[in-house]
Amino acid sequence: MFLQRYRYFIFFLIAANILFLLSNTVFILHIVRSPPDKVFSLMHGDWFHDFYSLVSFITEGQNGFWLKREQYTTEPISPTMLHTYYIAVGHIAKVFSLNSFTAYHIARIISVELFFLSLFTLSSLFFEKRIRILAALLSLLAGIPSYSFFKETVN
Repeated sequence: MFLQRYRYFIFFLIAANILFLLSNTVFILHIVRSPPDKVFSLMHGDWFHDFYSLVSFITEGQNGFWLKREQYTTEPISPTMLHTYYIAVGHIAKVFSLNSFTAYHIARIISVELFFLSLFTLSSLFFEKRIRILAALLSLLAGIPSYSFFKETVN
């Protein structure tokens, strides 16, 4: 009864997570293939500037700050409310004694799962039962560039 009622939702979550896993295959391979004497930085994708900036915001949250401080300028600048999500992730990481990189990826996975849930919910609100799953899957595939499945290097 439970599986019958939620079969479209379960199918969508399985399909969406398979796509998420496929898009992270290169990342997972880098972790698995790292030599024992080397440490993989856990950076994913080509935009290392964004990755390290977001990790630094998490670190600021771990250090107890609730506002983003600009540390790389000689001008006096007051702290601002930018990237509060990552600063909050830093505070949560401090409670659970996680390093910034691990906290970033846990937050990324949780955010993707929440995105999947909201995508299916919105397609349920706007489409009838028969095409709901198709609409949700097409919406999911519309935002994934095809090269992300076939690229071989991270940087």
